[in-house]
Order: sequence, then C-alpha cells, then structure tokens
Amino acid sequence: MRLTISLKYCVEVLDIYLPHLVDSSQQTVISIAQLLASALRSQPYRAAVSEWLPQAERHKEVKGKRGWEKTDTANPLARQGGWVAKELVSYLNKKDSKLQEAALSALASLAKENPSVASKLAKSVDQPSPLNVILSLCKSRLTDLQVAACLCATSIIRSGIPSYVSAEQPTAKAAAMTVIHSMNNLISSDLDVRTRTKACFVLCHLVSDDKDLCQLAYERGSLNQLADLVKSITPSEPNVQWDEDEPESQACLREAAFTTIASIALFDNDIRCEITDNLRLIPYIQASLTHRHVGVRYSACQCARALSRAVAVLRTNIVDTGLGLAVYRIFLKEDEDKRVTYAASAVVCNLVNDFSPLRSTLLEKGVIPRLVHLLHSGDPGFRLNALWTFKNLLYKSSTEVKRQVMEGLGWHELSCLLMDSDLSVQEQAFHVVRHLADGEEGIEMVFVEMGEQVLLGSLSIALESENENVVCQAVCVLGNLANSMARQDSILTHPRILSALRNCLVDAKVEVRRPAASCILELVRANPHSRELYEAGIDSTLRHICEHSSGLSGSPTTRLAIGFQMGAEDDREVKEKCREALQWLEHGSDML
Repeated sequence: MRLTISLKYCVEVLDIYLPHLVDSSQQTVISIAQLLASALRSQPYRAAVSEWLPQAERHKEVKGKRGWEKTDTANPLARQGGWVAKELVSYLNKKDSKLQEAALSALASLAKENPSVASKLAKSVDQPSPLNVILSLCKSRLTDLQVAACLCATSIIRSGIPSYVSAEQPTAKAAAMTVIHSMNNLISSDLDVRTRTKACFVLCHLVSDDKDLCQLAYERGSLNQLADLVKSITPSEPNVQWDEDEPESQACLREAAFTTIASIALFDNDIRCEITDNLRLIPYIQASLTHRHVGVRYSACQCARALSRAVAVLRTNIVDTGLGLAVYRIFLKEDEDKRVTYAASAVVCNLVNDFSPLRSTLLEKGVIPRLVHLLHSGDPGFRLNALWTFKNLLYKSSTEVKRQVMEGLGWHELSCLLMDSDLSVQEQAFHVVRHLADGEEGIEMVFVEMGEQVLLGSLSIALESENENVVCQAVCVLGNLANSMARQDSILTHPRILSALRNCLVDAKVEVRRPAASCILELVRANPHSRELYEAGIDSTLRHICEHSSGLSGSPTTRLAIGFQMGAEDDREVKEKCREALQWLEHGSDML
C-alpha cells in the first residue's frame, strides 16, 4: 500500500520534476529518468507521463486551440508520443553511458504496453528511428547499457510495432532477432550472476505468451544456452542440503533461467520434447522443486506445467521420472507459499486429463478434497484452477468418477457456482456440468441431483449472458441435455430457453452458433411438430438462415456487411444443420 501511494505521488507531482529533464546537470536528468523507470508500473501512470507538456507548451495549445477541435488533434506533441519521450530519445546519442542507460530504462517503462508511444519510437521520418538507435545500443560493449537497450527494444516490440519493411524501419522480427542474439551471448557468457539474470528476464519478457517469438528464440538457440546455464549451477541428483550455502543471487539466476525456459516451451510440443529427450532437463527441474528459495520452486513448477501440456511427455517422461508426483506433493502442502501452490495447481490440472496415466493415481491420493479446499479458499486464482481441474477430471470419465467428484464438490455448491459473480468461474462451472452430462446416465444424474428448475433456470440466464464464453458453455450443456429423449419435453416447455437458443443461433460467434444449431437439430428431429418450436420462432429463423446464406462466402467482412439480423450464415456446419432442421420441421412425416 505504501509503495502504491508513493508511485501515485510521483505521478501527481509531474509539474515539479519533469521540467528538469532538460536541466543542464546530467546527474539531475539521470535521477529523473531513473525515477520514471521505477515509477511507471501501470497504464494510467504511463499515459499521464506520455501526455504531459511543460507549462509554456500548454499555454500555446490553449491559445491556438479552436473550440470544436478535439484535444488530441490540437496536441501534436501528444500524438508524437509525448514531450517526455522526445526528450529521453534526445539523450540516446550522448556520450555518457549512464545517461543513455537511464534514458533507455525510462523509455522501456514508458513504452511498455503503450502502443501509441511504441509506434512512434519505431517510426522514422528524415532520420533513423529511435528504435534503430536503440537496436544499435543492443550491441554495445558496455553490458549494463546493452541490457537496458534490449529491455527498451523489447517493450517497443511487445507493444505492437508496425510491420515495416524498409531498412530504416525494421520489422518486429528483425528487432526481436537482435535482442535474442544479444541476450543469448550474455546468458552463455561468464559475466556476473546479476547480468545473466537480467538477460534471462529480458528474454522472458520478449517471448512471453507469444508463439511466434517463442519459436524464434528456440530456432536461435536460446533454449540450449538456458539449459547449459541451468546444468552449470544445478545438481541433477542433489543431496538434502545442496541449497543451504548457495548465494541468493545464484538462486535468482536459476529462477530466471527456468522461468524463461517455461515461457519458450509454452506452445510447441517439439520444444517440450527437446527439453525432455535431448536436453534432459527433467532431473534439474525435479531437484529444484524442493529448493529453499521460493522463486526457484515456483519457476520449476512453471516448467513442469509447460511440459505437461504435451501428451507424449505427460505419458512418458513426467510419469517415468516421478516429476508429476513430485509436483503433486508440493500441491498438497498446506504450508507452501501461495504462489508455488498456484503454479503447482496448474500442473495438476494437466495431470488429471483423460490421457494422463496419473489420473487414477491422483484420485487415490486425495486430489478431490484438496481441490475442494482450494475452491473454498476465496482466492480467485485458486477457485478458477480448482474448477478447471475438476473439468479435466470429469472429461470422458466413468459414472463412478463423476459420483466421486460430486460427493466432494457437492451439487448445491455447483448450482451456486453457475450463478457466481465471477464470469470465469461461471464458464468453468458450466463446463463441469457439460462433462457431467456426457451420456444418458450423466444427463439423468444432473437432472435428478440439481433439479430441473435449478438446472434449466441457470441455463436460461446463462444463454442471455453478455459474456460469450459463458454463453458458449451453456449452449454446449443444453446440447448434451437435448440428447436425452426423456428430458426434451422439459427443455421445450421452459418459458425462456428456446427464445434464448434462437438468439444464440443468430447473434453469437460461430463457436456458439455451431452447438446451438446442433441442439436445435436434435430437438427438431425428435419433435418436428412441437408447438413450442414454432412459438419461439425457430422455424422462421431457420428459414431466414437458409434463404440468406445461399451463395454467401466465408468472409467475416461479407457476413458483417449482410448483417446478423437478416440471418446470414457463413459457416458450413451451421448452414447444413439448419438446413436439415428446417427439412424436419417442414417434412417431418416424410423424413421419418
């Protein structure tokens, strides 16, 4: 709280210290730039600084501004990324490396998740763009300056720079390759631990949650450099006290390396198999799960999570080496750090998938009570991960497993989660019901245990939700329930469900329209003369879709131009199901 107040204060008094960015004293400028680098930690703060103008400039704007002009139109400096950014860029060509480093650090904070600033830094007019200058500094022989330049370039790249193709304006890929090459060199060097730790985190920030950049880092050899680093500072078969005398700086380096490895391996199975089969990092990951340093345990869990996303790795290496059960033991610990438990819960979520050999083992070892405990913890992250794990545990599960899960979770609790204020929780709760209602026996179980009124009432509300993910799962649940001939009448006679389902077929995204069309087809096929279907306007909606979809291309632009209201449909699967459903309505007896 105290830190938040201090940062807020730094933004509230911009008029006091920002004018000194043009001070004749370089030490004053360095101090202000370092303050900006540390203080700009959220988008509102970055916006305030990037839009700031000196008093004299403000008076000019007010004097020359016409009443009908918008603020951004009358403020060319704001459109160019701000006075502050312009002044910081002017220091990049100075000879003082400390000044350059401070300016780069401030620009990195200012451009982070700030596309308006980042795009201007990447653009050139009559001279090399600021990004080109920054990329040249990424090759500096001064290590601290090199790291600061790479961090700044990373912030610009990740904020979404335009895909320029000229030599003066580098593409995001070309800029990323420069950063990756520089960080690889630092990671593989014999420089001090602090520098290599920074290099790992800069690389991690560059590739985080970006599939293409992860692949680029892999192709450029980053994974090999990181693996060599981990092996050089981590025993593969540690004794009980291996980490007691280890300097904290080295533990931080291991944390940084594992975190970056986990980020690179998040998307691609080939990369995961490279880690397990060729680089053979699992023993080092497993050894780090019991390290005294929280960050090392957390990052090791993140690596295990990334690896457990691969079916082949989960079925073989994770089981054979004991990594899966090692993470599960951490997951069970009551006194573990909350962040480590959260990371371990994400791994367990993968370990209970239908293709995992560990599903039955974890059921025997008490995974359900632990998940219920986390679900009731009140922590949003734990609640969501617990529900996600229940969802995976129930997928293609036997009736026995379904009953075992629901004995722990509770039907009343599940009913409450369907109406939870957290829409992400709602989505996962409906997904749980979807997997419970997979098959005739499961459908009957859900109706009996939850009650028809509660179940269908929750579905009718969810079908009208503003959150498309909730709607999608609700439609899929309804599609499963409609497969039961014995329960179709309850669906047809509900006062709100059919009209909501009709709206889903017309106004929603294709991921919703497909299960909606399947559900309607199932209901129509068994009840072609149902009065409720006609009263809800299902027949007219199907007719509009079939009529207006003739010759319609698959272009989203075409669909948008013709309009959802006309019932135009561009998805082949939806069109075919709607056409078949309409045939059943119009020629029910003949179809039979």
